[in-house]
Amino acid sequence: MLLPLFLSLFSSASIILILLHPSVSKFGVDYPNSRSMHKLPVPRTGGLSIWVGVLISFLFVPNNESYFLLLALVLVAVSLVDDLYDLRIGIRISFQIIITILYFIIIGLSFNALLLIICGVYIVWHMNLYNFMDGMDGLAGIMTVIGFFGLGIVAMNESSFSIALISFSTVVSVIPFLLFNFHPARIFMGDCGSVPLGFLSVAIGFYGWLEQLWSFFFPVILFAPFLADATFTILRRLLKKKNIFKPHQEHYYQRLVKYGYSVKKVWLGFTFAMVLCTIIGVSTYKKTLTFQALVFTVLFLFFCITAVCLEKLVKIRNYRVSCEKN
Repeated sequence: MLLPLFLSLFSSASIILILLHPSVSKFGVDYPNSRSMHKLPVPRTGGLSIWVGVLISFLFVPNNESYFLLLALVLVAVSLVDDLYDLRIGIRISFQIIITILYFIIIGLSFNALLLIICGVYIVWHMNLYNFMDGMDGLAGIMTVIGFFGLGIVAMNESSFSIALISFSTVVSVIPFLLFNFHPARIFMGDCGSVPLGFLSVAIGFYGWLEQLWSFFFPVILFAPFLADATFTILRRLLKKKNIFKPHQEHYYQRLVKYGYSVKKVWLGFTFAMVLCTIIGVSTYKKTLTFQALVFTVLFLFFCITAVCLEKLVKIRNYRVSCEKN
């Protein structure tokens, strides 16, 4: 396993250096807008370096697992076009639905229609969740490193070496990108990085469940902080009758920065939460489905309540500072 991991790391590092070269970094630039947290134009092609590294593992894994990577490659291509030309949301979602259907066919999922629809909606949601959470320097990158490391550890423990290889290959492929994505970021992963990573994480999660490597809630627990932020934010916008497809700055990681927390502190908070969830997930992946569902529910509510409380505390502090100045 060491050879493919080394090749993934080397390939990813080589491509990120090319993408950062002045003559290439002008390609696919992300200009600041109302949703952005950055002030200066930044290239959003970093996902290409990640996927060059990840796809190295295609040479070393068999059958169904290799097809996951091919489906992800299609998403890389579509998402890159979106990064460059801003595809309509209907086109993006249509491709994501097609990829999800093909994924179900490949793994031979034989659920009834209602359960298939529920699983399909979750997969498409998870792809877009990854994109939603790629709005702050280093956030989606560290989520990928920690989450896929957890998947790899359990896959290795269950002797599923192909899943472990894909997972660890993803980890080492993200590291070179992440080194240049810390605040202030010199490069973003873009949709061509985040959307396919969202698909690959949930594709591995479902496949591992069907192969009885872990229970359904294990991969969900790993990504609980980001599921909580994205899901709770969408629910808040729905309750306020806002357009959930319109770009915004209402995710809690964005709101915490807006109300006074530094990017570094928010990043450290989410990193700690991801590490905590990975430790809990890996420690409990052999527990019953009911137990893991309870663990996820507690974590989900804890993160939502913590985010709301932190926001309230910051508002109170800012109000007091404003009163003192007046």
